[in-house]
Amino acid sequence: MFDKGRTNARLSIIAEQCASAALEVARQDYKEYMAALKPGQTVEPMGKLKGRAGQERLYASCEEFREKAAAVLAQAEREAGDEMAEAPSAAALAYVQALGARSRVTKTELEAAFRNYGDNWSIYRTLRDIEARQAREGHPAFVTGISSTLDGAMEYVEDAKKAIDRFINGVRFQEYKDENDLKSRLSFLQMTLNGIARGNAFAGIVGGITGGHEGGEPSGDVASQGE
Repeated sequence: MFDKGRTNARLSIIAEQCASAALEVARQDYKEYMAALKPGQTVEPMGKLKGRAGQERLYASCEEFREKAAAVLAQAEREAGDEMAEAPSAAALAYVQALGARSRVTKTELEAAFRNYGDNWSIYRTLRDIEARQAREGHPAFVTGISSTLDGAMEYVEDAKKAIDRFINGVRFQEYKDENDLKSRLSFLQMTLNGIARGNAFAGIVGGITGGHEGGEPSGDVASQGE
């Protein structure tokens, strides 16, 4: 069954694992850097990854977690699609068709229809269409407090993918200043996913935090990543 909250929880775990793996890559990279130092060379602080091998490990790690996130979202999309495709019962279809054939339906009747048959996506959308038609004709009977878990399902999947991709790209390109900054970005991602699930369209904010890099092969120039 499609569930935004459950999908968010899975994505959050993947993001946490991605961040932890990146920190481990950084620690290993610094060990290799220190082991390769020659006498008299200046020791630099940990900072950005210093070796090609570290960059390649980070790239591979991030791509692994990107694939895991894509699999979670693909499952969510399939679940939503399956539920949307479920045929309504004959009783539900007959009842709603009868309502739709009338020139006016009361709010009480619409509320009852939503509660009795609105768990089916096709019926739910038909009832919303009846509601909208009445409003256009000057007989508003808006039903509030009742919604479908499938409302905005595909938009949720699309926006959640953008958010998790941007976070992983931010890790991949080491855009965080330090471990605390990375944790802050992780918290912001989780807040963003929750907002997307509620239908708040602010996923694009993440681009301002993580820079919105697209995925790509590791750069051969270590210095190009900057401090």
